[in-house]
Amino acid sequence: MIYVDMDGVLVDWYKAAAELVNTVGYKNEDEWPNWTRGIDFVDQRVLDLRAKYPDGVTEQDMIYERVIVDSPLRSLIKHLLQHIYSEYWWATLPQTSKMWDIMEAVSTSESPWCLLTKPISREPLCNEGCTLGKLIWCRCTLGLMAIIIDRDKGKYGHPGDILIDDELSNIDKFKANGGYGIHIKDLETLTVEYLKAEIKKGLGGKA
Repeated sequence: MIYVDMDGVLVDWYKAAAELVNTVGYKNEDEWPNWTRGIDFVDQRVLDLRAKYPDGVTEQDMIYERVIVDSPLRSLIKHLLQHIYSEYWWATLPQTSKMWDIMEAVSTSESPWCLLTKPISREPLCNEGCTLGKLIWCRCTLGLMAIIIDRDKGKYGHPGDILIDDELSNIDKFKANGGYGIHIKDLETLTVEYLKAEIKKGLGGKA
């Protein structure tokens, strides 16, 4: 089986996220305020606020609860609540420049394939919009009805299986279980020929 990552491989998540963050004053990724921990913080606040305000969280509720007091970090969290947890945001993310090249290399091999992508959050309740949005994106862009959404990609790695991913940590875990990893380091220099050769190597010459 060939497993293909979405964000950073087929979907230009980073460009869309950077544009989202830049709208509130952060000019580049280095200035993002502890991005991963920020997501975790928002996750917990979302769960807390949903429990307290089951009919929906308003701007006034956010102020009252002192979700965050400084700006533009508070604006960033507000944007995250409005966009990154929204199915529409995920469903309308742009393609990467090499999406169709990657799909050509994968679909022309003799191996079955599927998409394997992580949800945005460690909290299942915060992943509703992300999950639905990814499913819509796949249906509208690739005509797919189902994908695997799982934070643990490593467990899918077995001899003869391949993971195409831009995160080295995912590749390492996949390979540790016996799979073959193709690390996408630079989309701009990626070629169909390179991918086909790597897939053939990973499948033991069967592609």
